[in-house]
Formats: sequence, C-alpha cells, structure tokens
Amino acid sequence: MSVKILSITLLLVSMCLCCHSSEGTHRRHPGPFPPCCTAVTKGNMTADVVGQIYHKLAARGDCVKAIIFNTKDGKLCADPDAQWVKDHTRGGPGSKRPCCVNVTKDNVSADVVGQTYREQAARHHCVKAIIFNTKNGKQLCADPDAQWVKDLTAKMRKV
Repeated sequence: MSVKILSITLLLVSMCLCCHSSEGTHRRHPGPFPPCCTAVTKGNMTADVVGQIYHKLAARGDCVKAIIFNTKDGKLCADPDAQWVKDHTRGGPGSKRPCCVNVTKDNVSADVVGQTYREQAARHHCVKAIIFNTKNGKQLCADPDAQWVKDLTAKMRKV
C-alpha cells in the first residue's frame, strides 16, 4: 500500500511541477507588451523615417534582432545589418549627431510622434535635454525637469 501512495504522490508532484513550469510561457502581468519585430525590411526606407531616434531590439522568442524607426505611418522594423540602417543610426560617415543648445518647457506633447526619446547630457555647448521626434519630422528639445516631459518619458518606458 505504501508503494501505491508513494507512486500517486510522485505523480501528483510531477503534474504540479509541469503545470507550474508552463505558466512561465504565458504573459500574466498587465500592461503593454515590449516591442517585437517578427520580420525586418532590408530595402532602403530612409525617406520614410521620421527623426533620428530609434530603438534597438535583441532577438528573443519569436522576435528577431531589429532596429525600430518611427515613420509617419507607425513603427518600421529594419534589418540592423542593412547598410542604410547602419548609415542612419550612426548619422552617416563622418557626421556628428546634432545637439540641443536650448530646450522648451512648454507642453508640446501633442506634437510628439512615436514611443522613443533620447537623453542628452550637458557637454560643451549642448544642454541637458530629452529629445523627441515630432509629427513634422523634426526633433524637439525638451526640458527634462518639466513635468510633462517626466510624465511622457515615464509613459514611454512602460511600452
């Protein structure tokens, strides 16, 4: 009788472990999913890219390694090994990334497009800033201490 009880106990423990380990494969917490690209474009889409802010993604699960750019029509998943992507992410051969020399405190969050931003440290003639892409394809230099900037960047970090 003790062999039967031991066998049943081991069977139940095994079933519990199997069920518990499969729970990790499903997303259980609320909130938006992190960005994921299941395919990338290799064709040159430079003309469609809005601004200079991009997001690097590592391969994980069904997601492939990619660079996400903002376009007027939404996000664009691009092949990080494509030459146009390399040129765009480094600003082209010999070019320097522009910097903000002044910032706005005015709430212009309605003009911001995409879910990415870039932080700029104060150096040389550049001031401390948060840089967003705007609807008109330009970059917006915002005061990192302004409340609307703190709120918007916190919201973007959750995405």
